[in-house]
Amino acid sequence: SIAQEPIDIYAKLLGITTASNKIQKEQTEQDVANNQLKIPPHFSLEKGLKRIQNIDTTKDPLLQDLADVIVMLCMRPTEVSSLQIDHYEVDLSNPSAWYKNGYFWYCTGYAKNKGENKDNPEPRPFLSMEKNPERARALLIWIQEAIKAGKLSDPTFSKNGKRNTRAFSKFLKPYKITPKILRKIGGKHACRVHGGPNPTHQHLDLLNRIALRHKI
Repeated sequence: SIAQEPIDIYAKLLGITTASNKIQKEQTEQDVANNQLKIPPHFSLEKGLKRIQNIDTTKDPLLQDLADVIVMLCMRPTEVSSLQIDHYEVDLSNPSAWYKNGYFWYCTGYAKNKGENKDNPEPRPFLSMEKNPERARALLIWIQEAIKAGKLSDPTFSKNGKRNTRAFSKFLKPYKITPKILRKIGGKHACRVHGGPNPTHQHLDLLNRIALRHKI
């Protein structure tokens, strides 16, 4: 889990934001605080966590497992094959510019957000509805290895490398959601898991941005 102190520190630093961050904050407050994001019961926090906890990585993953891991890690479908989660030992006497006090697990290989420099993306703090980063990392690798071995369809590309989302979209169709919505659901679930009692809009916004790997 994430300590409350570093979250509070960074929340206080959000008084001045860029226009894009303000837009993101407004959207987050609408989706999270006002509960405007409609989550199918099948992808509720309780059911999602139960499925994740019961995953058996000795078996080949199914599309349901893929969907649950995408939600768990707030991934874009294009990030499934590239995202990495790693533990960093940082020299606190000379920390890297990207280091955030209190965070030791970081993500790389993520897709940059609109307006961000796509060159040399820095590691960003890991936050997920799955509080155990080692478990989250193991599930991600399990999915990635299955895709590489051809045992699971990539949600974005076919085996020949062409863009093809039909199989995954067909799986999600009965729940009336798209792959893009899974990422938003994951952000909301992460806020609930880490938000604590009576969280402020600002606190929820920060948690959501960390979970979605936005720059903070």
